[in-house]
Amino acid sequence: MNALPTVLKFASTLLVLGLIVLIYMHWDNDGVVDALQATGPVPFFAGLSVLPAFGVPVTPFYVLAGVTFHPVVGLVGIVASVSLNLVLCHVIGKSGLRRFIIALLRPTRFNLPQRPPKHPFRFTLMVKLAPGIPVYLKNYFLVLAGVPFPIYFWLSLPVAFAYAAAFLLLGDSFRDQDYGQTIVALAALGALVAVLFWIRLRLEKRKAANGAGEDP
Repeated sequence: MNALPTVLKFASTLLVLGLIVLIYMHWDNDGVVDALQATGPVPFFAGLSVLPAFGVPVTPFYVLAGVTFHPVVGLVGIVASVSLNLVLCHVIGKSGLRRFIIALLRPTRFNLPQRPPKHPFRFTLMVKLAPGIPVYLKNYFLVLAGVPFPIYFWLSLPVAFAYAAAFLLLGDSFRDQDYGQTIVALAALGALVAVLFWIRLRLEKRKAANGAGEDP
């Protein structure tokens, strides 16, 4: 078995954790909060609705939402933004950009099925829980694969929200400079990753037991 992908994933995880520690140690709390609060929540969450569809990472948005806004405002804004982003990705995926999107997907391990998946619920979960692939590419892949919109939307939203809530808590701990809350947020994030990884393993075992070959 080639160990390189595992090594790269482990290295990327260490890099992310190192960046989190670096940001925490050098966080200019007042400067960042003042700038974002002066902008207001509407432009911030409008950016979260649109920019990730074009490859902008969502994690910084989640952390900054926790730093800047009241938790209720942050959670409501994230739910609305992620919902709009899923709709936008669906519209773009159904547009005339299919060839361009397929070219973006080519470096990934995803291969578009020849026909819509027979088990779209399981198919969608396995795609959304696949590690190491940007969220926007997962969205486009599901759209091009022919997953029905209700399944695509209502399974993608809670997975995204779970990640967002953990990073929102982390951002809130940055604002308060609360080491205890930071540890809790990191523990919650680690537990979430472990649970989602376990769910994906269960789905892979079920797929293997059923002999299905359509799922990624």
